[in-house]
Formats: sequence, C-alpha cells, structure tokens
Amino acid sequence: MSRRSLAFSILVGALAAAGAVSAHAESPLTTDKMIVALRPELPGDRNYLTYVGALLSQGQLPRHLVESTFLWARLKPRYKYRYFRQALILRAADLGIRLPQDNPAVTGTIEGRVIHRVNLGLLKVDTPLPGMTVTIKGTDRRTTTDIQGEFSFTAVPFGVYTLEARGKVVLLSRRRSTQVTLPTPPPSDAPAQPLIVFR
Repeated sequence: MSRRSLAFSILVGALAAAGAVSAHAESPLTTDKMIVALRPELPGDRNYLTYVGALLSQGQLPRHLVESTFLWARLKPRYKYRYFRQALILRAADLGIRLPQDNPAVTGTIEGRVIHRVNLGLLKVDTPLPGMTVTIKGTDRRTTTDIQGEFSFTAVPFGVYTLEARGKVVLLSRRRSTQVTLPTPPPSDAPAQPLIVFR
C-alpha cells in the first residue's frame, strides 16, 4: 500500500469516527440506550445503569466520561456491561468521584422540614409549621408535616423533583416550593434534606 493510499485510509477512518461521535452527540445517552447496547446479564445490573443514567442526567457525572466509556465498552465482543462498569468506576475514581462497587438502590429518601421564618432585625426566628400538606409535583405522592414541621418520603425514584408545601400560615392560605435531587450530590446515598421556608 502506498503512502498516499495509507493516508487516505486514515483520513476516511477518522472522518467515519467523527461522524459516529457526531451522530451520537445528537442523540444523548440515556439509561434505556445503555441497557440495550450493553446487555446487562442480571436484573440487578440494570439498577447500576439506572443509577449511572440518573447521575448523568443530573450532571453529577461528566457526560464525556460516561459516553466515552460507553462507546469503548459496547465494542467489546462479550461482557459489555462488565467492561463498562469496571472502567467507569476506575475512571470516575481518577476524577475523585466514588461510585459504588455493588448494585446501588435506584430510589432515595427525602426528609425535609417546613418552617415560618420571621426576621426581627438581626435576629431570625424559625417556627415549625405542623399540618402543612407537602406534595412531590408531577406525582401522586403527598404527606403532612408533623408537630416539628418535618415530613418524609421513602422509595422515591432517582430524579429531580419540585416539592410544594401548602397550608395556613398566619391565618392565610399560602404555598412555597423547593427542588430536590436524588441521589444527593456528590453522589451519595444520604437522604435529601430540603428546607421549605415561608416568610
């Protein structure tokens, strides 16, 4: 093969690779795409991909890290999922991100509090608000705050949610909302602990 033919082959290969990456960039990597392409063998393995997909969509894992590891692993003839998982754990550790070795849960807990804050000059007084209705918007999940103004939700699928608290505050019907993310950064298995403040 002449040098010119070799250079042409390399150029064609590079353009094809760039086209593949470009086409992939137009279609973001999702949990479903990872499951289809990496063919996890065990049911628990899907949980790991769901976990990674949640971290990716929330920006807790760098997109280039997950996508490049995915592109590399899906070219393996067998055990694509195993290659992906081990490589992702090692590469994330190099960036200071600790991913679990075993299959993580794909749900989390929200343990929050609703308060009424009054500013008295330099002094802030926080009073718990019992009996407030707290909902996870976009779902049918709701609960009521206890005497300490506290509430909790368990087994909440990973994602970003808006919590809304409503009820009577100083004899007026009011509502306030805040956002929560599961799993909690950096990623962690700690419960999300939102504070909903009425002023």
